[in-house]
Amino acid sequence: MKYTVVFIALTIFLIFYTIFGHNGILKFIEMSKIRLEYENKTEDLSGRITFIEKELDLISKDNEYLEFLIRKDIGMQKEGEDVYILDENIYRLDNLTSGGN
Repeated sequence: MKYTVVFIALTIFLIFYTIFGHNGILKFIEMSKIRLEYENKTEDLSGRITFIEKELDLISKDNEYLEFLIRKDIGMQKEGEDVYILDENIYRLDNLTSGGN
């Protein structure tokens, strides 16, 4: 009888430790979620790096594209070119329904 109680107590302790312990199942699930988040961030950043590398290559080889980017950033225009500056916030649905500016 004494050994049965000890065995049951030890079994319950091992099950509890396996689920809730320092390296238990709950911790494993939490770490798996964190790992997935970091993998997604890594994929996103890899895509951004690829885009930036392509843009850098294009800028270094194409002077017209470089000129376009510079003019776009500082708001200048070429002779005979019309530039229209649109405020993106004007056309949002909440601004239209509330009589926004």
